[in-house]
Parts: sequence; C-alpha cells; structure tokens
Amino acid sequence: MANIDNLPIDINSNKLCDWVISRRHCERTWFDQAQNIRIKLNEALKQLPENDKIKEITSLVPITYYQCLEIFDVLKETEKSSRNMLGFYSSQIYKTFTNIIAAYENKNIYLGEGSQILQRLIQFELPHLKKVITKTENDIESYYKKHASYGKLALDKKRMYEKELEKMGLKGENLKNELLMLTLELPEFWAKIAADILQLKTLVSYFKEFSSFSLGDNQYLSLPLITLILEKGADVTVYEWKNKKPPTLIEKPDFNSKFEETIKEDENDEIDFGDDDEIDFGDDIEIEVVGDNNGDVEDGVARGDDALTILENPETNRLILEELRALSYFLEFRIFDDTNETPADVYITGLAEANVLKSLSLGELKAYKEIVDNLILKLTDEQKLYLFKIKSSPHFVNVIVEDLTEKRNMEGKMISLQRNIDSLIENSKKTLLNAKEEYEKTKKIVKYLKDHIEKSISEKYSNRPVNIMGEINVILSQS
Repeated sequence: MANIDNLPIDINSNKLCDWVISRRHCERTWFDQAQNIRIKLNEALKQLPENDKIKEITSLVPITYYQCLEIFDVLKETEKSSRNMLGFYSSQIYKTFTNIIAAYENKNIYLGEGSQILQRLIQFELPHLKKVITKTENDIESYYKKHASYGKLALDKKRMYEKELEKMGLKGENLKNELLMLTLELPEFWAKIAADILQLKTLVSYFKEFSSFSLGDNQYLSLPLITLILEKGADVTVYEWKNKKPPTLIEKPDFNSKFEETIKEDENDEIDFGDDDEIDFGDDIEIEVVGDNNGDVEDGVARGDDALTILENPETNRLILEELRALSYFLEFRIFDDTNETPADVYITGLAEANVLKSLSLGELKAYKEIVDNLILKLTDEQKLYLFKIKSSPHFVNVIVEDLTEKRNMEGKMISLQRNIDSLIENSKKTLLNAKEEYEKTKKIVKYLKDHIEKSISEKYSNRPVNIMGEINVILSQS
C-alpha cells in the first residue's frame, strides 16, 4: 500500500478559498483583518527605496504576502546600514514590513487572501480580458472591411461625378458659370436642329399625302410645328404659332440678367424678418378700377415665353419631339412594309402607280429614318434637357448645381468615413495591445500565486505534493 505522505492533494481552483477555510487553515473572518493589512501595505509601498529588484517584484500586481517576503529579503540588503551592534534593524521601512508579514502570518490570513485573489483572477479577470481581446480583434477585422468598402465607394462616387461632368460637358471648376456658357451655345444648337428639319421637307409632304389618303382629308396628320419650321425657318416664334401671324415686335426674356439675379440671390440669401418695416394701414390708398369691354388688348408684341422660338419654348419643343416620333414610327412602318410582303403592298403600289401618292424608295426611307432618329436623340440628350430647363427658368441652375455638388461631396464623405475608421483601427490596436499585455501579466501573477500557495499548503501537510487543478490549468495552457 502506498505511503499516504506521498499521495498528492488535488484542489479545484474554483473552490480553493472554500477548501482553505474548510480545512481550518484560516478563519472565515480573514477578509476584515486582511483589509487593515492592505491599508498598511499600500502606505508602506510608497516608502520603499529606489531599487531595480523591488521594482521588478512590485510589477506583479496585486501585491500579496509572497511579494512582501521578497521585498523583505531585499530590504535586508538595502537597509543593512541601519543594523546595530545587536543585529537589529532601526530602519522604519524594515520594521513596517516585519509587522506586515507578521500580521499576514497570524491565523494564516495570507492563505485566505492569496486563495481569494487567485480564484478571482481565474474566474473573472482572465476570462474578461480574453473576451476583450477576441472582441477587439473582431472589431479590427470589421473596421478593415469597412475601410475597404468606403474606399471603393469613394472611387465609385468620384467616377460617378466625373461621368456626370463628362455627360454635361463641364469641367467642374465653376459649375454655374460653365452651365451659363453652355446655354449660350443653344442658339447654334437650334440652328443645326432647324437645318436638319429642313431636310425633311419631302418626307413631311409624303407623310401628309399618305395620312390624307389613309385617314381622309379631315383627319390627316399635319405635323403643324415641323411644317411651320419648314415654311418660316428656325426663328418662328411661339406667338406666331398661337396667333397665326408674326408679331410686330419681339421682346425676348433677358436671360443673362435673370442668371445674374440668381447668383446675387445665392450670395445674399438671408432671411428678412421685416424688423425695420412699418405697418401701413392703407389710409391713403386709392383704388382705381379700369374697365375694358373688349377684354385683353392685342398689341402684336411677343413677350415672355411667346417671344421664344418654337424650338426654345419647352411646351412647343415637346410637341416637336412628339411629331418627330410620329415620323419615326411612320418610317419604321413603311420600311417594314417595303422589306416584307403584306396586304398593304397592293394598296400602296396602286396609289403610287396612279400618281395619287408619291413613292419613296427603301433607301430614301432608311436615310430619312436616320435623320429623324438623330434629331430625337439630340433633343432628348440629358445635357440638352437640363440646358432647356435652365434657359426657360434660370433658377433651375441651382437644382443642377446642388445635385452635382452633392455627388462631388459624396467622395469626400466616404474619405472622411475612411479617416474615422483609421482612427478606430488605431485606437482598437492600442486597446488590443494593452489587453494582451494585461492578460500576460495576469497569467504571470496567476502562475506565481499558484506555485507559492501550493508550496504553502504542502508545508502544512509534511511536504505532500499539492496540485491546484481545474480551470487554472486550461487558462495557463492557452497562448
């Protein structure tokens, strides 16, 4: 049978404090006495002499009875000059630590405190630090993903803004002025549109004849606006279209002054609360009623939107576009008929042979289709649509500028978010480094206390082997 003196004593680390008390190695009231000792110890630590060995010992926190023993050994050397002829030390710090060690050893208070500290570090401090490390590592990984995402978004927003500028034909240096310069090119654009429309004279006649024979003289499609351009040219006004006669005078809107007013309003965009205005109760107001039995007076002057050409005016411009689409659909229908055998072929051929309807060749139809479709593309170009709106309403330029500015600023916002992420990454790395250092220090003090408590308990059982087991070994084995 094995000698009982050689049997190891196994103690679960989570029950160490209870084990020490249940084996009557210390009293349950150890905590109150340990608190008083701790107060004296904290004061004594402030009075310790400068010494590298002492600094190394006190780097392991919290300071326990076992570190006090090591400090005491160092003080024997540093304070030996205060030793008298009888071998006693007169140094106050030496005496203080002598008393602290004696107080700890009284009723084995040091075992209760050491066990409680070790158990707390194992059950709470180390798991908490491990969670902090894991969470911070996950946060850093997440931040890097966000950083890359914001970088991609910043590049996308920049490309989007540059694409918008390219589409609008802008440099992006002074958006308002650049838009104004583009609107000054519209008259040349309208002239080119009118020149292209003039090429459709034969097609328009063909379309009218075809629709007249198809629908009847009273219902045929006349394309009034395109016809007006063919007859009068590009400068025909909305007034003439409405009133069937040219104006005696044209007073076009002063677009440049309107644009300047828009800029001034932006520069002086302040709220006027009317603090300096006086209330006018209207005592001196005289109301004059002007009668006109004939209604509105027609003076033959084209003003406002009526003074614009039918290409410039948004309403008539839209109608011209509809007429062009009607021509495009008609040509598509005719090209299909000429390239495919349909019942309509006999009817159309008969009309052509009877000279009732002028016939166009397939090549001519395709050429006209290309001209019409190009006209539609030009009139529906996004840049031109914006310029049309600005021309008719100068304040619309603010809407475009705000939209472009917002798209331009989006890149800056993404870069700003990237910088915020950079700051979060830097702070998280510092937190991670501190947590890892604290974790390693705590593991070191855990190993230190484990070894010393095992030795202290072993001495009380005739040096039998003592093993503090359980969760502590799992934690100490982790990297």
